[in-house]
Amino acid sequence: MTGKGVTIQIGYYPGSGGQVKKDDKGYYYDSGNKVNTPEKGGKIGKINKGKRRVVVPVINVPVVKQVSAYTHGTDSGTYYRHYIPGSGSVSGFKNGGKWQRGLPSLKSVSGSVIRVYCDNSDQKPIAIAQQATTTYWFRRNTSDENAWTAVATAPNQASSALSTPSVDLDLSKMDGKYNFGGTEIKMAVLLSHIGDGYYRYLYSLRGAPFKATEIKHGQGTTLSGIDTSTNPLLSVSAYYLGDSPNLDKLLLELRSQGGKNYNYFYRDKKDAPTWSPYLGSGGKTGKQLVGSSLKTELDKLKKTQFPDPPPDILQQILDFLNSTSGKITEGVTGGLTTAGTLGYGGYKLFISLATRL
Repeated sequence: MTGKGVTIQIGYYPGSGGQVKKDDKGYYYDSGNKVNTPEKGGKIGKINKGKRRVVVPVINVPVVKQVSAYTHGTDSGTYYRHYIPGSGSVSGFKNGGKWQRGLPSLKSVSGSVIRVYCDNSDQKPIAIAQQATTTYWFRRNTSDENAWTAVATAPNQASSALSTPSVDLDLSKMDGKYNFGGTEIKMAVLLSHIGDGYYRYLYSLRGAPFKATEIKHGQGTTLSGIDTSTNPLLSVSAYYLGDSPNLDKLLLELRSQGGKNYNYFYRDKKDAPTWSPYLGSGGKTGKQLVGSSLKTELDKLKKTQFPDPPPDILQQILDFLNSTSGKITEGVTGGLTTAGTLGYGGYKLFISLATRL
């Protein structure tokens, strides 16, 4: 299947029977009863049949792939099973018509099963499992948020107990694994080259908000002075000179929830113990630095934190000789009486520099 793929509506409503099918005329039906919405080559939403309500996928491609829904009762709640037969892709997930952040798109999902777990108390989705050859779990941040976080094991929480993840963000950790709420969550760590030897490491939950109780670089190396009170955050970016995530960071960027406010922090010199708000050349904060404006600010910080080293002794001697070559030539052509036009101080400097080699 080509195109944008299937957008799965995760908020299925159980009717009697279970499997949602499509007949040869393009009608969807449940338990053998036709419903009143035919396929129109593209988009199908909620379908009503008497008192029963069935929700079928929203399709973004002309060729509709069958997605079947099953309802199963469990001890802890209810889960709805979405099966994707054949080969295809999933471009995203919606619930109640709203996009769900933090859930990745899926490619080549032949025979994949997606299970949506709901709390019995309010039937709100609280966990999702994507299963093909490997099972991947996601937990909902809060019952009122359309945001999800990747976790290592199946979460076992009621919707009322869900909360936004909170981590001690360690910029030296490339695996992105943190413990929260009795399970392991995994942050995405993305490396990108932005040109002129500058690199960015971006830490996020793929669009879902999180809280950073502190920001550090390894054990015992808290980056003092960085204000994390703008929680929840959508991402933290560290800009480096070179692609190694070491302590020689030029600039830190905190992107707050909502995605429109950016705060920057820097050190006035390489080994400064404290980070300070960076306002940039415009003297303002809140706006994102991108493109040429970002490189301009990084160039300024590079000169401050990594100034060019002074020339070596040999280079100083060569520079001195070049700067006085005219006087030496003039002294030679003028006879022995003028050969000393370098002066006592000049020779003293030359001897001093040569002695230091």
